[in-house]
Amino acid sequence: MHNSAVTEGTATKPKPISHRKPDLKTVRELYGTAFRCGKPGCGKPLYTMNNDTGETLLNSEVAHICARSEGGPRWDADMTEAENRSASNLIPLCLDHAREIDATPEHYSVELLHGWKRTQLDEHAKIQKAWPLTEDEAQQVSDASFRPDDYGTAIAAASSVTAAARAVGHLVETARQQRRVPFEAAASWHAMRTRVHRSMPRPWNATTGEPLPPIEPSHMETVPYARRLDEALDQVVKSLSPLAATLVAELHAVRAAVTRVAAWCDWVETAASAVLVAAGRWPGRPPENDDQVHADAIAELVRASEALSAVWRGQQAEQPPEPPEPSPEPVETDLQRLLREHSQLLDRSRPWARVTGRQYDPDLYAELLHAAQFAVALPPLLMFLHLDLETTAALASKVARNADDATFASLIDDAAAQEPLAIAVRLTQQLMFVAQKKERADLEGKAREHVTRLLLDADWTDQALWVDNRHHVRALLSGTASISTDDEVRDRLASAITRRPELLDAILLGVSEQSEQHDHHDFSRVVGINVHIKRPPRWFPAAVVAAEIRRRHPELQPADPDDDHSDEDDVRHLAAQVLHIETHAP
Repeated sequence: MHNSAVTEGTATKPKPISHRKPDLKTVRELYGTAFRCGKPGCGKPLYTMNNDTGETLLNSEVAHICARSEGGPRWDADMTEAENRSASNLIPLCLDHAREIDATPEHYSVELLHGWKRTQLDEHAKIQKAWPLTEDEAQQVSDASFRPDDYGTAIAAASSVTAAARAVGHLVETARQQRRVPFEAAASWHAMRTRVHRSMPRPWNATTGEPLPPIEPSHMETVPYARRLDEALDQVVKSLSPLAATLVAELHAVRAAVTRVAAWCDWVETAASAVLVAAGRWPGRPPENDDQVHADAIAELVRASEALSAVWRGQQAEQPPEPPEPSPEPVETDLQRLLREHSQLLDRSRPWARVTGRQYDPDLYAELLHAAQFAVALPPLLMFLHLDLETTAALASKVARNADDATFASLIDDAAAQEPLAIAVRLTQQLMFVAQKKERADLEGKAREHVTRLLLDADWTDQALWVDNRHHVRALLSGTASISTDDEVRDRLASAITRRPELLDAILLGVSEQSEQHDHHDFSRVVGINVHIKRPPRWFPAAVVAAEIRRRHPELQPADPDDDHSDEDDVRHLAAQVLHIETHAP
């Protein structure tokens, strides 16, 4: 049966051609007309001598100029077996260069190697030195030069390259045929739009009389056609994905069998991915006529496949495009590093929150106490909710949960001595909650006394107190009001700003709130931060603060917090909002 025979409708794969190896007579002829490696300038003799024993050692192989097996380096399909096995197609080379000319055949053309051959013969004619071989020695050279695994490698390579080419063909033809599915969906959408355009009178510009674009179909009319086009594109991608996966698998086999074509395999794989992407898109919504993106992607895949086949055959092949420069690894900023390290610390501490019986770890508690200095500076935003001061203090208290009474009492005293005030209050409160839950009444009372003293004794005429606790002012003053009253806190703040008008900016920032602005299309992406005072606490002395704002900024007008004030700094923006609040106060 011929190689092209068909069995049950499927063409049998033709076996790759592999010529018989040269006979021993040819090997003896080659070594009888050469002394050194055929590469000009190499100078290594074909045999070396052992200085101790005087024994000669084979230091060479017979290399094919045009490959013995189909798919091998510089394969010539028009060469007969007799020509392939003849001395004119063979050249003795040292071991290194025998391997080099086959590993990188693109650097060693047939013409170049024939030139080496002529130089080698010319040298023999000049120096009359060679290596006359016995039959046994010729057999040794033959065994070393023409290994049985060469044939197996050639068969594997030919099979893999052929299978990859076949997979490319299958993918290309299927992609071309399947393009009609979204084409028909787009055509239906076009037809619907045309019907609507014809059924509606053409509008015109009332001022110029010029015609306006036709009225588009309603959203309700458009949705079914848009859905049909999307479903058609999805269907095509689903039908092509298994074919692309098969192609990628074959390319892996090609790389394994013929490592020198790896760059061309990468080219084919990249082009196949581009075909999948192109198959899943249609230009324009509403749809436009198909563009060249899909056709160009297919053409690129065909080019890449043809180049792969050519380079495998040892023919001149188009070089693969240069791979794109890899995107630089993002550089972690100092803030990102601190956030990452803080998050990792909190993750290490969370087991103490989940399991109540874990022993007190003083080293971990000390780390959390130090980390509170970082957490206190985090603004109260959703993105930092799992890292903020309250979370850090709560985890520290859980780590300390099972400390003995003396140690726990010492931790309470130490917590109350921390600065700034927000850390002292928040950490002492959390220790109080833990003591309360563990029914350690004395320790709970001790912590409560500290919290009360800290809040009531805070000197709000001290600007550093406002600045250092900027993100926690509202919580601290609300805590103070819960212990005393809103009126007492309001009077204290009114007195502070009356005595220290320079506190105005710090008060505005401290009483403000912050919220995240998210991308409308990608809600996970934060695009900005809003700073505002929309609903001031009951203890906020709005009238007194507004009076100081008018004194310092007589030109400033009241502004609604929802108005856009992106051109103003935060303090002026907040001041304008306070004027708005005071103006509209009941």
